[in-house]
Amino acid sequence: MRGGNGYHPQCGTVNRAAGSTIRINMTVMTPLETIEADDTVVACDGGNGPLGHPRVYLNMGDKGQIDCPYCGRHYVLKPGARPAGHGH
Repeated sequence: MRGGNGYHPQCGTVNRAAGSTIRINMTVMTPLETIEADDTVVACDGGNGPLGHPRVYLNMGDKGQIDCPYCGRHYVLKPGARPAGHGH
């Protein structure tokens, strides 16, 4: 598809009518590390002290896992742990 508007999966670009091209990063982020948690609510600050990120509280909900939107850490509920509010 040359010269027209649209996404080009071979090169990861989108052509726009004005002639400008937007590059799209299609890589999938791999978690830096996986952390097992005892509860479905976890606090993440990036773990690097002043080089980390603001502390955020993440709720795994019924899925039992969540990724931090800042640093990409992957939190999973420990095997055998019960989500908060489910009969502790």
